[in-house]
Amino acid sequence: MVKRDYTVLRPHLGDKMYEKGDTRTAEEASVGHLVKAGVLAEVKEEPPVELSGGDDEPAQAVAEPDKAETASAAPETKAAASVPETKASLFSEAETAAKNAKSAKAESGAAK
Repeated sequence: MVKRDYTVLRPHLGDKMYEKGDTRTAEEASVGHLVKAGVLAEVKEEPPVELSGGDDEPAQAVAEPDKAETASAAPETKAAASVPETKASLFSEAETAAKNAKSAKAESGAAK
């Protein structure tokens, strides 16, 4: 069978230990389950670089943006920005809300 190159997306133990970013050469039949599980990704050949420029201008390479760069440049959503990072911050927010509620209740009782 034909062996192909795969990029390691998650560390795993195969014929040896593979770390993220390594290249693994194997037969598709022996690593197909790893590709489906997202552990490996088949290495794609680089697409040819498009050249820009007319007859009068020298040609310049126009590179397509990398998918990883465009994904990291995506703006953070409001929901993600408002999610607390730890449970501790959830507790402190709850305690603050409880104190505010008690003081508001006390103030409304004093106003009567």
